[in-house]
Amino acid sequence: MMSIADILRAKSKGEENYLLKDHLKETILRAIQLRNFINNNRFAFNNKFDDTFFKNLITACFLHDLGKINWNFQKNLFDKTEREYDKENRRYKNEEFNQLYEFFKKLWHIDVKDHEVISLIYSLIFLDNDEWDKKIRTTVLLHHYNEFYTNRDSANIRYVFDDYPDLKKYVEFLIDSKGNISALLTDLLNNNLLNNIEDEFTKNVLENLKNKINFWKIEEFNECISKGYGLSAKLKLFNIPDIEDEAFYEFFVFLGCLRRCDYSASANIEIENIQNLSGVYENLDEKIRNKVGENEEIWQEKVLRNILEKNDSKNLVLIAPTGSGKTEFALLWTKNRNKKLIYTLPLRVALNDLYWRFSNGNDGYFENNYVRILHSTSFVEYLKEVREGKDLNVNMKQVTAELFSSPLILTTPDQVFLSSLKYYGFDKLISIYPFSAIVIDEIQAYNPEMAAVIIKTLEIIKSLLGDILVITATFPPYFEKFLNKDKGFEIIDLKNNNEKDQIKNYNLKRHKIELINQSIFEYKEAENKNPDFDINEGTLRKIKQIIEQNESENILIIFNNVLKAIKLYKKLEETDNGLKIKKENLYLLHSRLLEKEKDKRISEIKGKLLEKINNNARLILVATQIVEASVDIDFDILITEISTIDSQIQRWGRIYRNRENDYSINMPNIFIFTGIDKGTSAIYDKRIIKETIEVLKEYQNQLLNYEKEREIIEDVFNSKIEEQKLKDVFVEEIKKNLEWLKYYSAEKRTEAQRIFRQIAGIQVAIPQLMKKEKNKIAEYLAEIINDPENKNLPWETIIKKIKEKANEETNIWSLKKILYDYSTSIPMFYFEKMQGIISHEFREFFILKEISEDNIEKIIRYGIDGIKDDIDSKEIEEFSNII
Repeated sequence: MMSIADILRAKSKGEENYLLKDHLKETILRAIQLRNFINNNRFAFNNKFDDTFFKNLITACFLHDLGKINWNFQKNLFDKTEREYDKENRRYKNEEFNQLYEFFKKLWHIDVKDHEVISLIYSLIFLDNDEWDKKIRTTVLLHHYNEFYTNRDSANIRYVFDDYPDLKKYVEFLIDSKGNISALLTDLLNNNLLNNIEDEFTKNVLENLKNKINFWKIEEFNECISKGYGLSAKLKLFNIPDIEDEAFYEFFVFLGCLRRCDYSASANIEIENIQNLSGVYENLDEKIRNKVGENEEIWQEKVLRNILEKNDSKNLVLIAPTGSGKTEFALLWTKNRNKKLIYTLPLRVALNDLYWRFSNGNDGYFENNYVRILHSTSFVEYLKEVREGKDLNVNMKQVTAELFSSPLILTTPDQVFLSSLKYYGFDKLISIYPFSAIVIDEIQAYNPEMAAVIIKTLEIIKSLLGDILVITATFPPYFEKFLNKDKGFEIIDLKNNNEKDQIKNYNLKRHKIELINQSIFEYKEAENKNPDFDINEGTLRKIKQIIEQNESENILIIFNNVLKAIKLYKKLEETDNGLKIKKENLYLLHSRLLEKEKDKRISEIKGKLLEKINNNARLILVATQIVEASVDIDFDILITEISTIDSQIQRWGRIYRNRENDYSINMPNIFIFTGIDKGTSAIYDKRIIKETIEVLKEYQNQLLNYEKEREIIEDVFNSKIEEQKLKDVFVEEIKKNLEWLKYYSAEKRTEAQRIFRQIAGIQVAIPQLMKKEKNKIAEYLAEIINDPENKNLPWETIIKKIKEKANEETNIWSLKKILYDYSTSIPMFYFEKMQGIISHEFREFFILKEISEDNIEKIIRYGIDGIKDDIDSKEIEEFSNII
């Protein structure tokens, strides 16, 4: 007969470490890894992660899944064939299952659906009721989602028994079977853990637990159940504070560490895949100097050294020009902090660029294995590496990113800054804050609502002794109220620094602007009373004139929404438009293009700009704000709609970017159409736009360097609106949102992500396009996802079906890549406008209904907005008022 410890399961057979004894061991090993990681980098972390912390974490790791010693839980992990009953011999055919059946003889009809609740009962054997014991119990209770998380007042053992009446029967089972249970627990601790774990500290903790195996406290507890009182005196839970004080966050950091140990053990990955962080940043200074072509100390090193000589400020705001090397400063700062790097940017396309820049073989700053990228479609970047011939486990890379197990994570803000909304699972996130140096790039991209969430999260990070660096070229003045010395931030403004003359693009006079007092588009009421718009003919002539006058220059044209960009692009691609434009050098770029087409166009645009285009054939790109943030492109001329001043400066940053000398031509190289139409005021704050226009009038036809452009930003936000400075208006709006956050808690992470709905999006897959490819796998995948009946079909079944039909090998990531390539992104909060042409949901994708071939071609060429005639024009216009 087998030992029960060798039969009990934690998950389905076939999965790695599926036995309960193995999962408990692997979870404890992750706690050991975390302890070693902290001890190896101890000088960079705070001392709260001491031996007491880890003694209790190891205890929690052992206790957390003991509730799986339960008949109902176990029988569901055995498949039908394993549960076959032999009527003749009156026993189950599978010996393991039959042995479990006999072991749980008195539990056959007990229903306690949540194993973490049963684990509480086991805690009576090993724990008392001191403060740490209460914390351990409560983390065990909350390590899976249940109602006690959302209703913390009910986290009292009396209420637990009210909600789980069969728990009383389980207590009786433990007493009646205490001999068997005692032997099982001893077996788990002795043969499985103590005999297989070498770490002496952990062995002492486990030995102490083994010595506590006794059932007298459970028997006393059962007496209280029979009497109907005294339960909460025998088994106490931690009272999670209502206010977000030190005790509140310390508890959730502890819970987060338990859940990271649990999840990384289940995923069979290390909780921290690099144990010594100093090795990650080895020779980084030299690599950066080589990259920028300098042998001597570079400005980033000098500025950082000066900061450290004056004080040891951990939290900084760096204000420096576009293209000056702010990212390199961030890397050197992180090296100095010797912590994990979490680098945030609001746009996926910019993050993807950064990922390759950091990890690209010999040219990158880091070994590829150190770097992870985390956003909704980050797996695509890993698949690109596989196509390059790298030996890569995509699933491992994805999971290590999601669990923040790698030392360098590049991610979108919705993955990092939602912890202030306290959704279930935020504990995993805050548990890595103390070990992290967090960089916020492009902070100007966030509206007051999102800014408040970020600022609140920064307060949490600071309280947990994480480090923060904000880097920006256009620091909006209203942020200074929340990121200043009193708030624990040192502002490093390079205009006040002696090193500014060495900094690329600082003194260079790059831009000359001209304001054109016209709207590019005319809005009108259509017959159906819905607004329509078209290009103003006079404005179109002006745009053509600018293009003709700069016939050898690369021209970037930026609009404030997708439909506007499409309108002009269509005009420019007309053969009779009177312009000398090579069709292959005219591009449209926005966020709602087909993903495959978007990637192709970005690659071609960058390639042609680098090649300077043969035969003086210039490039014309019509785009939206997608090119604003951290996309390294360099055009000669900009034509743009008016927007807020911070957005304008970002757009100007794509012009005359990588040049050695001042711009010296008499003509402007930036043309701004200042008409404010409905499309523009739907996206940008009209107050800022109006003040932007007024201030810009004073700077027309001047050569502008970085300091002048900073001066323009200051002038705009110091302008008065109804006797109040514009920056103070925004300060008040952020304060209101911060006040609201004090009382708000999201139940689920998806709810929390709605705060960042202007960044997040929905992917819509287009099966018709997949069928058009000469690819059997894509064709058969399209057939499967087209059928709503298949929406919950497991990936394993899908892969098996496709292999049989196509007679080709495939895997889950390749199939997801096909779905991604033939999908387009739609803003979450306008998704409902598309319901008329959406069939159903399949995994993370929504499926487009079958449409005409003509509309399919429009999607390829113009993006999803190219089929606007199939949707009500009012809805499409609203739908398009976002990037």
